[in-house]
Amino acid sequence: GIALVVAFAIAACSSARYVEVPPRLDLHPIGPVGLVSFTTVNARPAMGERATRQFAAQVLGGQSGIEVLEIQPSDSLLRYAADKGYGPDFAQAVGRQKGVAAVFVGQLEVTGAKPAGWVANAQNVQVGASVTGTLSVKLLSTKSGGTMWQSSSTATEKVGEVSLTRGTPTISARNPEDAYAAALGRLVDDVTSDMRPTWRKE
Repeated sequence: GIALVVAFAIAACSSARYVEVPPRLDLHPIGPVGLVSFTTVNARPAMGERATRQFAAQVLGGQSGIEVLEIQPSDSLLRYAADKGYGPDFAQAVGRQKGVAAVFVGQLEVTGAKPAGWVANAQNVQVGASVTGTLSVKLLSTKSGGTMWQSSSTATEKVGEVSLTRGTPTISARNPEDAYAAALGRLVDDVTSDMRPTWRKE
């Protein structure tokens, strides 16, 4: 009896079909897109550049055959943006100078290590610290300057923890750079999810 049930279960699983669901944001109809190096708040510019590279890799990996033109911090267009911001005028200027149909702009904001924890009594204490990052990205039309798509994500990673249980201390430490890198990977993966196909079981 059990063997028959197992056989039916295997047959049912093997007959299941999965169909690919197109990404919510398909860049193919748009044409070539620009990508401005992400700005940073409370973080080194190098972290913004790293986030930009990871973002580009995820977008290109999710949609084959598209073109992404990276606009470096040294580009004169970004000096223009420093004065006027990443608004419609900037997007249209990118279209004129770079010949792309749309441009991604984004910002990475990092919150430094914040302590958190609880104290039950003198013998039971738990105190730790964490870092938080927020990545916000928009896709602007270089024709109208309007927003075609936007997404944001927030991720928190622990840096370290000190515990005192029944008077016995336990200390766990983590390099803040490792915590930032882990949070950054989660942020980029989440923000780019709209540009990757998914699979649905039928």
